[in-house]
Amino acid sequence: MVASIDSVSEAVRAVLQALSHEDQHLFVEEKDRYLARPVDDSPLLDQLCCLRVVTTRLSEGYAVALRRFEEGIAAKTEMPGGWRESVTLKRPGEFESPMPWLHPFKLAREDLKPLEEEWQAALARGENEARDPARLQELLDRHGLALPLPSPHFEPKFRPGAIRVFKST
Repeated sequence: MVASIDSVSEAVRAVLQALSHEDQHLFVEEKDRYLARPVDDSPLLDQLCCLRVVTTRLSEGYAVALRRFEEGIAAKTEMPGGWRESVTLKRPGEFESPMPWLHPFKLAREDLKPLEEEWQAALARGENEARDPARLQELLDRHGLALPLPSPHFEPKFRPGAIRVFKST
């Protein structure tokens, strides 16, 4: 599959070789979609398609994490007799982390959106020069992510401690 990837940019080709076959296929589909428009094949187009692969995988990973979180909450709230096993301690399974609205995939996707819009606008203006790939890497590093993207199931950084409950007498 790697040999069939037609990439003008050597940097993008190197990144694609590290990705899975599904991601490589998604890159080819994105590139074909753009080439169906009156757009020239260029290093900027390759970078944009690679960025689209990353943002698509971030969105899919966040959807998995959100679904897992919602299923866990639904299972706990429907439990007969209450969902907390102990008044003073939470079991490790009762600690949902990271919360979906703070998930690194969601935060990284939001940070990458302006970069994607900037590259799309440059491509629409007819620019062909490759952009600085360090910006993409910097945004991924800020959220502790690297290509290929990890599983959306993260362990919490800090385990919860005891919870004190005070009762009035």
